[in-house]
Amino acid sequence: MKTLKQKLFLIVTLLALVLLAVPAQSAFADGLNDPPTPATTPDPERAKTRLEWTFANQKLTVQRMGLNLEYQDGFISGIEELIAKAKEEGKDVSAVETALADYKKAVEASQPLYEQAAKLVQTHEGFDANGKVTDLDKARETVKSLGETIQQHREAMGEAAKALREALKAFRKANPRQPTP
Repeated sequence: MKTLKQKLFLIVTLLALVLLAVPAQSAFADGLNDPPTPATTPDPERAKTRLEWTFANQKLTVQRMGLNLEYQDGFISGIEELIAKAKEEGKDVSAVETALADYKKAVEASQPLYEQAAKLVQTHEGFDANGKVTDLDKARETVKSLGETIQQHREAMGEAAKALREALKAFRKANPRQPTP
């Protein structure tokens, strides 16, 4: 009796495994020489939504650029104070001074790029006041030129900011702060 139940259980289990291995539907692959299916025309509503989203993100990026440029004077003066204090203590600050000079040049070079980007956001050709697409082609051009301007700004500021950050990091590592008693 026990062996009959075991055999029955084994048969049912094997049958279930075989049924699970059989696919529910067939899948056919394209042949090697079949021409590719033609692309469907892009959905204009989807394109409008993507442009609106991209333009909104670019507007935020331009706002951040403006805020960063507003605070540059305070940032640079803080580093200049650090340099002056370190010089009084007789520490070597030549690398930080060089990096800061390059950074100041980069800030000056990025100012016109920010103004150009801000102008593109203000005119917002192809978009209405709420950021909705009114003319698809003009909106594409606006997003494209705004993206290029933002990229140029990043390139102008990127290397100089990185060099200044690395110089400050090396200076702080070489001259750790002394704990105050």
